[in-house]
Amino acid sequence: MDSIYEIGNKMIDQLSELGISSGDVISIQKAGGKVTKFWRSYSRSKDYDILTSNINFIECPSGELQKTNEVVHMISLHDMDVINSNSRGFEKLFLGNTGEIKQKICEKINETLEDDLSPILIMDSNRGITPICKEDIKHILKIRAEEEDVEIDEEALEMLTYIGIETSLRYAIQLIITSDLVSKKRKGTKVKLNDVRRVYSLFADFKRSSQFLKVYQKQFMFFDKNEIEEENKIKIETKF
Repeated sequence: MDSIYEIGNKMIDQLSELGISSGDVISIQKAGGKVTKFWRSYSRSKDYDILTSNINFIECPSGELQKTNEVVHMISLHDMDVINSNSRGFEKLFLGNTGEIKQKICEKINETLEDDLSPILIMDSNRGITPICKEDIKHILKIRAEEEDVEIDEEALEMLTYIGIETSLRYAIQLIITSDLVSKKRKGTKVKLNDVRRVYSLFADFKRSSQFLKVYQKQFMFFDKNEIEEENKIKIETKF
């Protein structure tokens, strides 16, 4: 039975990503909109003179092309509550104090995330975040330097570690590339301590930038003296 269907933008994007062209044998899941590409048809084997080795040819499916498949989903009582709830926007799943997620649930979550049309999964915990220590920051900076093909002297690495502790890890990571540029400018083979100090003096972190704005705020455009006085007045009243 021949039929004509209209496809949406998401399915068009899938066809483009899979590189589907005339002569390919594909399967379309009507309910979920998932497109699966098999191989090319034997009828199109002579369209090209040269083909790569990863292209195979299969026979075109015969008989009724539109088929009905039975799909069985195992759901829990919680899944039924989520389906029947009047939720809007996005759905949330809270496990409460039930302990760790069971292995079967983890396998089901991984199986769902492997799908092309998988939902966005956000996992949270109430156990808190352990503060990162000095050795962890140093190890992260060392790995980042290796990824960027930057050789750093031990003193320079210690300086970057100290900067990461006092400011932020992101700021210390950004100084790796700039320090390497300063080192290459002086035709050095490794990033030295003076290179890190040089870029640290050129590029300010968040705390120094905020302090700079407070010190020189009167010299900037659109400075409102009355607004600053009102803020100071509110701070004094709050203190007392």
